[in-house]
Amino acid sequence: MPDRHTLTLAGKCAKGDIITVRNADSGVVLGRTSRAASSTSWTLRIARLSTAPCRVRAEAGGESAEKAVSNAPEACLSPPVEPPTTPPPPTAGSGSYQVLAFNDLGMHCYDRDFSVLSLLPPFNVIHAQVVKKGGEPDLLNDSQVSVSYAAVTDQQGSRTTTSVGKTNFWDNIYGLFGVTRAVDVGILGAKMPGAANTPQPMGAYDPQKGWFTAAGIPITAIDDQGQTNDYPMMRITAKDKTTGTVLDSTDIVLPVSAEMHCSDCHASGGVAANSQ
Repeated sequence: MPDRHTLTLAGKCAKGDIITVRNADSGVVLGRTSRAASSTSWTLRIARLSTAPCRVRAEAGGESAEKAVSNAPEACLSPPVEPPTTPPPPTAGSGSYQVLAFNDLGMHCYDRDFSVLSLLPPFNVIHAQVVKKGGEPDLLNDSQVSVSYAAVTDQQGSRTTTSVGKTNFWDNIYGLFGVTRAVDVGILGAKMPGAANTPQPMGAYDPQKGWFTAAGIPITAIDDQGQTNDYPMMRITAKDKTTGTVLDSTDIVLPVSAEMHCSDCHASGGVAANSQ
């Protein structure tokens, strides 16, 4: 099981306040006091955090305050990471092969906060086919080619390689889904490329459909600069399984959003409202 962290907080408040604590960089809820304050001070101990935040924000009664975390990870002391440069276009290979890739979920939503309940986990899907061109195109299988995915920078300079520090999903995964996973690993085992942007294999091959699949990629709508990006890009690359030669690659989008508003459909008069 991955290392866990414990965060201890204390502060001043008004009587009756309930304190909510967030990761100040990502906005993710880390915890909240269980009852209204009976005095003008509060303490909160948040255990089993999958990642330790650099800064926290305490909110109560419409007011908030931020503070840096003592003994925070060394990465918090590092200078800001420069946005990645826009990469060259996908590799065309020899021109004799074509990668066809797509996401079949459309705009996949996930919960902004998993500490109370969960409607949907971070979960995205890629399917890919590798075609050998010719008079009769030939779909290549997993004995001939390997297929992988990695994050790629879009035209606005945004790239999403990791979900570390961007969600409290892994702090609550066992209670919600009955499984344990390392950070950046989805409930079905698919991984994010991580800060090093390591290409991840699409190891599942369906011979009936003739495509490779990576199911349950735990991507979020926050990029590596901490900005919202609902349309992160991935580069899908096919290689000859014997020689390792790149045959072709293509870029696709994995649409994702944490903006789920039940009232849009379920409020009185909505399309999914109970009229009884």
